[in-house]
Amino acid sequence: MMREKRRYLQFQIICARKFTEEDAKHLLYEAVFQLLGEQGASEAALQLKAFDGAGQRMLVKCSLKSYQKVIAALAMKNSFRGEQIALHMQKIYGTLDKAKNVFHSIKQKK
Repeated sequence: MMREKRRYLQFQIICARKFTEEDAKHLLYEAVFQLLGEQGASEAALQLKAFDGAGQRMLVKCSLKSYQKVIAALAMKNSFRGEQIALHMQKIYGTLDKAKNVFHSIKQKK
């Protein structure tokens, strides 16, 4: 059985208030469920890998087959809990090692 390839997407949250990691996680899943539904979200295999509260950036892990749909879902999200937001995709990483240079909170595997 082959392992499914992944992509790591870096997004910046632009909003009047500061987001917490928990808020970012809810935002991520809400956006993807709204556009793709349960089956699409399941195929996307989403996971919030890291969150930078100071820069309001998040690193999202998803499957290679669904990464364009995930980008579209997050780009279309314009409100969260009654506030206007914008999600800007900044970079796509092929490996987690490349993303570790930007997100220092990612733990090393042992």
